[in-house]
Amino acid sequence: YTKIIADHKQDGDWLFFTGDFNCQSYDEVIKNFGKDYHDSAQASWFFPILYQPDHIFTTRGMKTLAWTAVCCKPHPGDCYAVNETVRWKGSAAACAATPSDHQMLKGTYEIPLNTSSNTD
Repeated sequence: YTKIIADHKQDGDWLFFTGDFNCQSYDEVIKNFGKDYHDSAQASWFFPILYQPDHIFTTRGMKTLAWTAVCCKPHPGDCYAVNETVRWKGSAAACAATPSDHQMLKGTYEIPLNTSSNTD
């Protein structure tokens, strides 16, 4: 990812790269991506096998003002913030953003004006 992003990123571009990376926060893929970009938010825990597969990566130099994991249950739209990554213990006890089986990530960011994003 990093090479493709670097090849296409232009001066003044700011990156938000989000998703379910299907690997844990401490796996090499996440660590390597974190060398070039800020791992600004993480969520979900499929206990005991997969810890924090969901991430928001941002361009370095962008300020993270706040972030939280969000769960929605029992119906989509009945959402609330959680201050921790909640363990998945099966569908009945899962804290997820229904209808997904993952938590949602919500972040608030400040993008510097009149500065270059080429800080990596």
